[in-house]
Amino acid sequence: MDIADQLAGWIQTAAVARAWKVSESMISVGCVCVRIDLPADQTPRGAIDALQRAITERANEADLWAEAYYVIASERAVTPFEIAQFVDYRRPARIS
Repeated sequence: MDIADQLAGWIQTAAVARAWKVSESMISVGCVCVRIDLPADQTPRGAIDALQRAITERANEADLWAEAYYVIASERAVTPFEIAQFVDYRRPARIS
């Protein structure tokens, strides 16, 4: 099992434990996109914290730590272009 499969399983396990519904996920080298439907009494920030804890407990890998999170609170789909713009915006400037 590769790390992407493991990560997908960890996310699903965390979601089930918290009564979340993972409606979409895409895992690639540098970007993990997950659409989670949260109950009304839970916040996006709380979901981010819970996912960080759940994944860190299982992964024990510093490379899986995210430097940024893009959270939307709507039913709309996030496009690959929108994700790329966010990643480019958040990527630290390279000093030459």
